[in-house]
Amino acid sequence: VSLRSQPFIMTVCDSGVPVPAEVAAKLLHTVVDSEDGLGIGLFQAARWAEQSGYRLLLRENRAGRVCFELAEHRD
Repeated sequence: VSLRSQPFIMTVCDSGVPVPAEVAAKLLHTVVDSEDGLGIGLFQAARWAEQSGYRLLLRENRAGRVCFELAEHRD
């Protein structure tokens, strides 16, 4: 986990396997099938982030480094 305050950026990384490309393309934009359900948690988190002036995205997606980033939305 890394955190920056100005501008706000929080990054959370995992050392697991990458999200398959066909899932990554839809992830955060719609509900996707997951191993344990519908994958709705990340979709909801992305929507709530947008409503609060932030963005949630899959920053890195490679073996040993899968990272999500939550940051202030800047146009």
